[in-house]
Amino acid sequence: MSADQRIIGLLFLLLMQATSCVSTLVVPPSGSIRVDARQWSKVEGVVHYSDWKPCYATTMGRLKGFTPVTKVPETKYGSDPEKKFRATGFFYTHKEDGRWWIIDPNGHATWNIGVNGVRPGSSSRNEQSLREKFVSEENWITRTHSDLEDIGFNGTACWSEVPLVRYSNKHCPTPLSYTLILSFYAGYQKQVKYFRRRVEIENPGGSWIIL
Repeated sequence: MSADQRIIGLLFLLLMQATSCVSTLVVPPSGSIRVDARQWSKVEGVVHYSDWKPCYATTMGRLKGFTPVTKVPETKYGSDPEKKFRATGFFYTHKEDGRWWIIDPNGHATWNIGVNGVRPGSSSRNEQSLREKFVSEENWITRTHSDLEDIGFNGTACWSEVPLVRYSNKHCPTPLSYTLILSFYAGYQKQVKYFRRRVEIENPGGSWIIL
C-alpha cells in the first residue's frame, strides 16, 4: 500500500470521529485528497449523523514549494535527546526559565503530538471494513500505530481506545503516549446527586450546602 493510500485511510478514520465536516473549504483537487465523511451532531442527548459528504484535506508533502528538513535526532518517545531532566519513568511537566516542558519517562524534553479519537469506529460500516482489511482490532491498532508515527505523531489523545494503544506499545518498537480521561466534573456531579438524595431523605424540605 502506498503512503498516500495509508494517509487516506487514516484521514477517513479521523474524520469519522470529527465533530463537523466543512465541505465549503475545498482545496483545489490538484493538491488535495478527498475523504467522504458524515457530520456528527447531538440533539437532546441523541447522536445524529448526516449523509455522507465529500471533504478535502491536504498533506505537507502536497503543499507547493514545501521542502522537508533533514530528520532531527530523537528518542523513542520523539523527544529531544540533548535536553535532559530528571527521569521518573512517567511523563510529567517541568518549568525552566519561564517555559513549560513535557518530560518523557526517560527525562528528555518532548513535544506531545497526538491525535484524538484513535479507536475503531462503532458503525456497521466501520466494523465490516475493519474485519475485511485487518481481521482484528489488534492488527488494526498496530498498523495504525505505525502509520501515525510515519506521518509525525508520537501520541494519542482524548477518546482513544487506551487498551488497544497499550497493546500496540507492547508490540511496536517505539511507544505512543496516551491520555486517560479523569472526569473530575462528572465525578463531582455524582457526589452532588448522592448528597442531595441523602439530604432529601434525612432532612425533607431543608436547605443544604456542598463545598
